Formats: sequence, structure tokens, C-alpha cells
Amino acid sequence: MTLKSLSIPLFQRRTSKLPFNKEGKEGIRFAERRTLNDERILRSDGFTLIEISIFIVLLGIFMAGVMAPFLTSVRQSDQPEIVASAVFLAAERLEQLQTSSYSSIISDASPVSLTGNYSAFSRQVIVSLVDANMAASGSDVGYKKVVVTVFNSRLPGSGISITSLFTNYAG
Repeated sequence: MTLKSLSIPLFQRRTSKLPFNKEGKEGIRFAERRTLNDERILRSDGFTLIEISIFIVLLGIFMAGVMAPFLTSVRQSDQPEIVASAVFLAAERLEQLQTSSYSSIISDASPVSLTGNYSAFSRQVIVSLVDANMAASGSDVGYKKVVVTVFNSRLPGSGISITSLFTNYAG
């Protein structure tokens, strides 16, 4: 025994065959009967509360997905300003060191916190002795490699670094 499913399109009008015509003679006449769905569609003037509710829920889900990248970009919109400030602070420290004597250029033991408008930043100077080829040197041959690194919680883990070479040039 097999089961067949009957599918009737929602908007199709159903017809019934009457075995006799009006005079009682044998014949076939089609009498149209409108279904309940046909009547509801013909009387439909707007949307139902359920349709509106479903639309609002779907719109909310769609907007959450669309707005996520925008919110991320707004949160990170001050990133270029922080990077520019870090580069400025590193360059400023290198300029201060240029006015110092060669022997007074030494490393900081740990990052130094800054004050004022730059209190969210810290800065560290690392000095290493190098030779003329920028290779590490065990003794002072007249070249110091100076790396100034500026840190901020909003910068990548290693901060922003600027490297410079100082020489013991007496001229």
C-alpha cells in the first residue's frame, strides 16, 4: 500500500462536478466554490501583527550583523592619533639625546612613565654598543645604537620604536 500526498496550490479554485444539470438531465456543470483562503486574500487590507513582529525580529538580526564592523571602526578611530603621538614622543627623546654628550647616552633600566597630556604613554631608551657594520660589539668603538620605544595600552604589544646611531665623533 502506497500513500500519495495530495497537494493543492493555495490559490487554486476548487471545482466540483455536478452529475445533473438544472433540468435534471444528465450533464456536467462546474460550480465554482471559493475557498476560505481565497476569501481571506480578497479581504486582506494590511499586515497582521505576527507578520510585523517577524519582520522586526529579522530586521534586528540583520542590523546587528551590518553594524558590527561599523562599531569596531568607531572604537579604533583614535588609533592613528595614538600612533602619531607615540612617534612624536620617540623622536622627541632622540632629539634630546642628540644634544647630550656621547658618554651621557645610556639605557633606561625600565620604561619611564610620562606626565601631562601624555600620561597614558611610557618610554624606554635602550643603548647598545656596535661596530661600524652595526654588529654588536663587546667594547665601545665609537658607535652606539639607540632604540627609543614608546608604549601605550592601545598600541601593538611591542610599542612604537625608532632607532638611531650615535657616534663619538670629535670634529
